[in-house]
Amino acid sequence: KPGPNVCGDCHRMPHLVSTNTPGTGMDAPTWRGAYDRFLILPQGRLNLMQFGFFARVADRGTPEEEVWRFSWGGRERFNPVWDMVLEMSTGYPGAFARQVTLSADTAGKAADLLDALEAAAEDAAVVLSGEGVDLREGSAPLQLRYEGDGVYVEAATGGALPREEMLREAAAGRLVITLTATLPAAADAPQPAVWTPGPIEQQSGRQKFPRLSPGETAFTLSGRHVAADAAVFVDGRRVGGGVTLQDGERITVQLAERPADGLHLLQLQNPGGLMSNDMLLVSADVPVPEKPKTLADALKTAGWDKLPGVWVDKASDGRGLKLIVRWRVEGRVLEMESIDPTRKSVSIIAVDAAKGHVFQAGADSTGSSHLGTWTFAEDGGATLGLGFTAGDGTQGSVALRYEMPDADTLIMTEPVRVEMRRADEPADGEGS
Repeated sequence: KPGPNVCGDCHRMPHLVSTNTPGTGMDAPTWRGAYDRFLILPQGRLNLMQFGFFARVADRGTPEEEVWRFSWGGRERFNPVWDMVLEMSTGYPGAFARQVTLSADTAGKAADLLDALEAAAEDAAVVLSGEGVDLREGSAPLQLRYEGDGVYVEAATGGALPREEMLREAAAGRLVITLTATLPAAADAPQPAVWTPGPIEQQSGRQKFPRLSPGETAFTLSGRHVAADAAVFVDGRRVGGGVTLQDGERITVQLAERPADGLHLLQLQNPGGLMSNDMLLVSADVPVPEKPKTLADALKTAGWDKLPGVWVDKASDGRGLKLIVRWRVEGRVLEMESIDPTRKSVSIIAVDAAKGHVFQAGADSTGSSHLGTWTFAEDGGATLGLGFTAGDGTQGSVALRYEMPDADTLIMTEPVRVEMRRADEPADGEGS
């Protein structure tokens, strides 16, 4: 792909929503529960039968995934976003409502599922209990509850029924039992919520997820409805560690051991309660990159230090599009002038020292203004995400994606493809 997916800039954890998008003021619709909702975009402005593309989907019953795919323009690389929406926790552990029936036909085939349900119960994520029929002496109702260490307890007698005996008796046809994973007793309390440090509703660019280098086992998050004795889960299993509540909504998570290198999912659970949303957690044996101190540093690190210069589209030799990029404050501020037959735009590019973001802000001859952020991908591509306000007050957003295969070629790949070449520098003060 030419640039990174940045859905999370607006659809922020914990509830995949945020307010007041920079440049537009738009409140991003929540992705939480999108699989039960087909109205998309603010004010539902796409869900109009006058749009033929929407009408065709509506005639098929408005499948939610097909409608939501409109929001990412059908680009397949965004399809995993839908998987995230489907799988992200809304409070219920993955084992919740899973069942396994043990009988003469199934007892020999249920070991893997039974292992998983018992593990979730031992982590206190669920309560594992069962109902069935005891056929060992006639026919009597049977109720069991898993107590851990491979032992089930009969509700009627309080007697212990070891797992191996239960499986053996079921395989022999002397009992039939259906085990179900249910929620703990305190599951009616609010779901804990965790997100990257900062206000829960505000946008602040790309989220900075916890990243643990060798020797590091603690990190800071924002959290709400988190108890001081909350349990810590990594990749769906309870691990050693705990939380420390700080002022406001900041919490520190302390792990007993650093997870193996790679991407992990962190969750917190109050005793007997719901699971928090999933939080990305990275263990990586590489240093965390420092924030760039100057724009020149940022461009050099990203491999885009050859951006300054004059660029003209190859098709018309600059009559269709010309970009003039030049230093206005050496090493710190670039001025970009874009000229086409319909408008002239001027903007500056600089670094936000607090966040390390490369931002661009400007306006054009039609009265339109824009503000956005540059992101640089590992594959060498760059994306300029802009929010804009047109001269008539209309607001919107656009993503401009670029590639620079060599020092004298600049290619815009989206929203339209334009190949540009480096041209001679204009005389000082010349704009066109």
